[in-house]
Amino acid sequence: WGFMNWPVGSVPTWRICGVVRESKAPGFEKGDLCLAMAPWRELNAVDAESLRKVPEGLTPSACFSCLELTAQTGYCGVKYVARPKEGDVAYVSGAAGATGLVACHTLKHLGCRVIGSAGSKEKVEMLKSQGFEAFNYKEEPVIEGLKRLCPDGINVCFDNVGGETLEAMLDMLNDGGVVAVCGAISEYDTRPAQRRGVRNLFQAVAK
Repeated sequence: WGFMNWPVGSVPTWRICGVVRESKAPGFEKGDLCLAMAPWRELNAVDAESLRKVPEGLTPSACFSCLELTAQTGYCGVKYVARPKEGDVAYVSGAAGATGLVACHTLKHLGCRVIGSAGSKEKVEMLKSQGFEAFNYKEEPVIEGLKRLCPDGINVCFDNVGGETLEAMLDMLNDGGVVAVCGAISEYDTRPAQRRGVRNLFQAVAK
């Protein structure tokens, strides 16, 4: 993660979407909407090789949400890593986030019953409004929520949280089930000595 170690006062470099103001490169013209990895400035001079044109009709917001890295992670993680079967019971942690929500919709599209967890009443209601079952992990421990909503176990898990949530998934996972480990947001800002880890990893071997 060295490329994200931005000193105070520096200009971060990350994904941007901008309009070409002037071009000397073949294939790019003034007015083209493009994506690039570049500093967050109003004006940038970039190599053509680092640019990717935005297809006509797409908005910048779509490029940074349902068509960008977070969405690709949710879609590809479900379809090509978890590889669910129609009728599977699936659980997504961090379900109301950018990646989790795409994972939920992908699972539903592939014929799964989808359960998600989120950290507020508003997020839970949003998930339910889109056709998913959901619970608030701040009001109900993950293991209890899963026992209530899927007492017969889970076939597919898509994990964005790690830690205690991943432990609950492994306990509830049916034999032959799949856990796609995408993130560990419960651990990102925790000092190493305070990280709890996952205490039942043997379940990944046994199941």
